[in-house]
Amino acid sequence: MLGKRRGDVHTAVMGELSAWHWVIVVGVFVLLFGARRLPDAARSLGRSARILRAELRGEDETPPT
Repeated sequence: MLGKRRGDVHTAVMGELSAWHWVIVVGVFVLLFGARRLPDAARSLGRSARILRAELRGEDETPPT
């Protein structure tokens, strides 16, 4: 469900994340980890996801580094 309309005002349904929510989440991550560490953290997360997918598929080759 996208939300309810009350007149011209769009009210969010519980659990729905708007653009402002994402801005706040990204801001908190920048404050916690710093702008320099975020690319490294994203890269590590991507590598971990590739390794997990390879393991779930049962591939025997090692992922590229």
